Amino acid sequence: MKTPPIVAFIGLDGAGKSTQIEMLKSAYEARGLSVFVHPNPSLQQLSARLDQVAAENGYADRFAMLGPDTHKVMTAAVKWMAMSSLGSAPEGTDLIIADRYAYCQIAAADALGASNRWLIEGMFRGLPEPNLTVMMDLDPTLSVARVKARDPEEWIDHAFLTRMRAAYAALPQASQWAWIDADATTGDVHDRIVAVVEAKLGELL
Repeated sequence: MKTPPIVAFIGLDGAGKSTQIEMLKSAYEARGLSVFVHPNPSLQQLSARLDQVAAENGYADRFAMLGPDTHKVMTAAVKWMAMSSLGSAPEGTDLIIADRYAYCQIAAADALGASNRWLIEGMFRGLPEPNLTVMMDLDPTLSVARVKARDPEEWIDHAFLTRMRAAYAALPQASQWAWIDADATTGDVHDRIVAVVEAKLGELL
């Protein structure tokens, strides 16, 4: 079965990816298309458990306990398990919307200062390439504010987000993405996303 067109959403936490994914799904379903959203598994519970184990054994947190290389391989493995089915969708699907993509893991490896980016890249090599990648660009300060507003207990670090944003921009594929300013009204962001999807995939949908 031919793989339907894939639109992948990436960007910092709090950029509004989940909201925009649902809005894009609804917009195309209203046109009569069948849309499948490929989910992104949350690592929040795993991270909390690792932090607990770290504290029990005298470490400041999971990063100090595992080191950047081991931490990145562990989390990337969980994401790979989810993303390995990216090319598959229910029969009759017209569009796949992916919540995150391999670029997120590669950029995170750089942002964490891991020395095994080559391993992370190798793990995700062979995944179906998105027909369009939507980069929801947001200032790290706004990212922190939005995340803390929805969950004051959620881990978020301004310095890491700053490095993450720079790591995204440094990837060789970044020039091919649709960069969307996420610091706008939800409606305006949606309209811009629909415009770039139509421009890129209009003939395929």
